Amino acid sequence: MNKSIAIQSSEVSRETLDIIHALILEHETKINCYAERLKWWNARINLLSRNVGLDEIHQHIRHSLYLHTYLKFEKNVVDAGSGGGLPGIPIAMADENKSVTLVDIVGKKMLACESMAIQCGLKNVRTVKQSIGDYEPVPDSVLVSKHAFKIPELLKMIEGKSYSKIIMLKGDDYREELKTCGTDLHVDVHTIDAIEPAPFFKGKCIVTIKLNSA
Repeated sequence: MNKSIAIQSSEVSRETLDIIHALILEHETKINCYAERLKWWNARINLLSRNVGLDEIHQHIRHSLYLHTYLKFEKNVVDAGSGGGLPGIPIAMADENKSVTLVDIVGKKMLACESMAIQCGLKNVRTVKQSIGDYEPVPDSVLVSKHAFKIPELLKMIEGKSYSKIIMLKGDDYREELKTCGTDLHVDVHTIDAIEPAPFFKGKCIVTIKLNSA
């Protein structure tokens, strides 16, 4: 049987951009704390690209905050392959009522994230050193990820887990990745670069995949 992949594509709304600006102003102190600590840790254990500057780190945080409006009614969020806490820590900053679990197989990265969350006053973040394929989520959790996995790879790893949907920050290669998914999928894609002219956002989009339990 041929797989069916239905893709609905649109641009991120101007309202979403306004919300991002408001979040950055509201949580400026915590965002600055996280950016400084992420830069410090990155120089020691390479959480991001080597020698990344503070301005680019703020771009990564801004990028992560785009998920906030797509998680408005979600209580439990799991960040797969979190690395340095992106996008999970910015998501936790934006809504203290969400429970955000950072999952990564590399223990020293999770130790760094735990330290950053504590130093920045985040009480709704926990870290787990584990493969996302072995992690058992709270039922109906939402799985998020920022450039950590290819789509078919992540779908295979979480097969049978009780996630309601996956929301991934991807580049414009997502279409090629979807072609290799051996399952029926309903996919919503929201492009960011139409309202974010900075080169950092070129080709970037939000890919939401509804799972069977959704």
